[in-house]
Amino acid sequence: MSDEQRGRAYWRTAVGEVTSAGEFLVRGYPIEELIGNLTYTEVLFLALKGRLPSEIETRMLDGALCSIVEYPIGPAPYAARVVVSANPSINAGLAAGILAQGVYAVSPQHSGEFIQDARRRMAAGLTREQTAREVAAELVARKERLPGAGHPTAGHEDPRARRLRELAQVLGFWAEHAQLYEAILAELNRATGRALVMNVDGALAAVLSDMGFHPLEMAAIAALSMMPGVIAHTVEEIQSGVRIRQIEGLAYTGPPRRHLPGDRVRPPD
Repeated sequence: MSDEQRGRAYWRTAVGEVTSAGEFLVRGYPIEELIGNLTYTEVLFLALKGRLPSEIETRMLDGALCSIVEYPIGPAPYAARVVVSANPSINAGLAAGILAQGVYAVSPQHSGEFIQDARRRMAAGLTREQTAREVAAELVARKERLPGAGHPTAGHEDPRARRLRELAQVLGFWAEHAQLYEAILAELNRATGRALVMNVDGALAAVLSDMGFHPLEMAAIAALSMMPGVIAHTVEEIQSGVRIRQIEGLAYTGPPRRHLPGDRVRPPD
């Protein structure tokens, strides 16, 4: 692209371009050089961060991408199944699976924002212990939940979070953000007498924070992690031939059968 063309451009990007010679560049690298030389995980890191990952960064990100590859009782695969039972389109199913991810399911974005905000308090001069006590006290006072804590099977450890922690410790990514988050969780449990555990969303947010990812990027990484499971459920549902999948156990709570008042009934024309 010439300087004149750049000056007329209506939007700008540092991610990639198609050159006048017909080359496809990803962060400056010809895409044909990526094919067969880099893994998908490495290319994802390159696209997000603008540089090639180290070996340990690749291994950690790959572990994160495997952490929620399937969650059959979650809203994402169920949403995908319901949608394609009415509209048997693979893209409709994938879109439904994405839209069913957010603050309350799958996405570590909220947890990442929380952790990184707490870490900034330490940067302002507080110790880890002081920060943990202060943040936990605020949660208790506001009666707010700790993002990324708690498990559907109350009191049970989340094995996905445990494995991410083990891998991050080996690779050196269980650092300031993760350790602070652990301290906040421990302080909150001490203050409330509860036994909350770190779930996979919290572990993902902690590890990805120590890898230098933005919370928005965390949400995307989690969505990519869940995509294989959503794809498999979507294909299975379409191939099953089930039409208009119903939600079982519906209980009607509205008024009983009734009729319109006489003054609202119109005679036929």
